[in-house]
Amino acid sequence: MALVSTLWAAIGVSAAAHEVSATIGQISFEEGKVTVKMRMNAEAFIAGIDLDGLMDTNATDGSDEYDRLRALPPGALSVEMTAAAPRILSGMTLTTDRGVDVPLSMTGFDPGELGNVALPRASFLTLEGTIPEAARSLRFGWGKGYGTLILREMSEADSPYTGFLSGGMESPDLDLGRGGGFLGRLWPFD
Repeated sequence: MALVSTLWAAIGVSAAAHEVSATIGQISFEEGKVTVKMRMNAEAFIAGIDLDGLMDTNATDGSDEYDRLRALPPGALSVEMTAAAPRILSGMTLTTDRGVDVPLSMTGFDPGELGNVALPRASFLTLEGTIPEAARSLRFGWGKGYGTLILREMSEADSPYTGFLSGGMESPDLDLGRGGGFLGRLWPFD
């Protein structure tokens, strides 16, 4: 019986590295700058795996690449992320209430420790952009194929946004606290 329990535990640990979990993001606005911080499975994004509706990365053609990336030490994974960042960022959008796109750039990446390669590694990505002065609100778009994002607005607003975005979805308008939001769009003459 102990052998069976050990075998099931080993199978569970081996499968855990391939289980897909949601990306967790925080978005904040300060002094004309937007910052998005994400806790993510960087290996899946770098490998280009379509995470929408996926439960296990072993079920994809990118499984071998995912395993290769998961075995990399932190410095090597950082190099891979830097190379993949333009492709990954092209799937994320930030748009003002006036229809202006706000480009995001990668300003930080913490790959996390290598640890046990049979378990997923949490990596941390930081993105920043400059908010146009006339903007009153922003919408964050999450790329098709990026799986689930749990996005939390970090602000002093009465009702800061927290919600789930599936791949290809946008957040509702996030008020920048500049007297905008819904009423600011009704009265655009300022």
